[in-house]
Amino acid sequence: MNYVIDGDTNFMGIVNADRYTSFVDSDWDLDMLRQHVAEEMKKGNVIVWQLTSEGVEVDWRVNVGIGQDPETDGGYRESESYICVTNNELHIVNYDCLTMSAQFQDHLLPDEDCKIWRIQLDNGIYKVRIIQFYNVDQNEHLGKTDVDLRIEFQTAAEFKSLHNDFIWADL
Repeated sequence: MNYVIDGDTNFMGIVNADRYTSFVDSDWDLDMLRQHVAEEMKKGNVIVWQLTSEGVEVDWRVNVGIGQDPETDGGYRESESYICVTNNELHIVNYDCLTMSAQFQDHLLPDEDCKIWRIQLDNGIYKVRIIQFYNVDQNEHLGKTDVDLRIEFQTAAEFKSLHNDFIWADL
């Protein structure tokens, strides 16, 4: 599955909208959002990662697949995490979608903007591998050049909480 993710793409994520509690506070700040997302990541409801340290917004070409792509041999960086699927779907979300739902109680995910980035999966636990090929801050690709980001899902026997913050948040 291929998607073009637009909008504010400083951060991107995958969310189980069936279980993710999106509202944080009508006057949230980034630290509050990070803490909220960390708690939801520990529950297997969301995975969020930072794509740029310079705040560069681009349209990201994202490829999603089941299992490891044998043609993927490294990239700019990669990470693994886990997520639970409970309604046969996940959604890719950008920073706009995450923050609007964090600020307004009635703005649930998936919203109109991110519902088109739907990923159909069987219910269960998945190990998720995220490979970023495009270093947007340096405007260079490492590895693949036809895709900026790949998200791979592999079924897992058990959930593991691997992150306490946005992935790559130390940019």
